[in-house]
Amino acid sequence: MAGLKVGVQTAARQKDLVKKSLAKLGKKAQYSQMQATNDLVLALKTNKIDAIALSGGVGQAYANSVSGLKYVYADYPKGVQDEEGMSVVIPKNQKTLKTKINSTIKKLNKTKTFASWIKKAGTQVKRAQ
Repeated sequence: MAGLKVGVQTAARQKDLVKKSLAKLGKKAQYSQMQATNDLVLALKTNKIDAIALSGGVGQAYANSVSGLKYVYADYPKGVQDEEGMSVVIPKNQKTLKTKINSTIKKLNKTKTFASWIKKAGTQVKRAQ
């Protein structure tokens, strides 16, 4: 993404990932920050930005539902990001809840349910537009 104007959602971790990645290459990133992903997609479609840095599932859903977009996996340099990951915030000392959440996530990953949800989300985004 060196030399490109990258769209990122305000306060999203993708900005830091792109910034750190390019810094490792001795490059500086140019950013355009927006609150909503829909605004980023519009900016991309109207050539105001060159690319959007999104989490994998969100990027796939938009690429599947908006014509002219393509999802490309960002292979960040070693040490910048080792895995995409997801976060669930729960109160401290909730060991039983944490165990159940981790078990559910493991099951959903194994059955590829997240991929199905991403596809469905893309369909819903397309209908909403």
